Amino acid sequence: MRYDIDFIAICARKLAIYLPRPISMTPHERLIKVFTQALEIPEGTSIETLEYRGSRGWDSVGHMRLVAALETEFGLLLETEQILDFSSFQHGLGILKAHGITD
Repeated sequence: MRYDIDFIAICARKLAIYLPRPISMTPHERLIKVFTQALEIPEGTSIETLEYRGSRGWDSVGHMRLVAALETEFGLLLETEQILDFSSFQHGLGILKAHGITD
């Protein structure tokens, strides 16, 4: 059975409100968690230096998983320009800052 990626992303966002989030994590730590889980990055990998297509898991499909995970974790809806410009961990921090989310 084939699923529509948009449908899955919408369902994930709706279900996210029911999932507990650790309050003690900083936005920076939460972003690391988002990258690690969405891109299935092995423990011990330097997340902060990752760039689009610079990691085995961060291809076009991985990018959409990462965007959906970021939107879900932080309750955001990214603009198309932000999605296209999101090419590194540092850009991810910039996106959070643009939405008023800082450490």
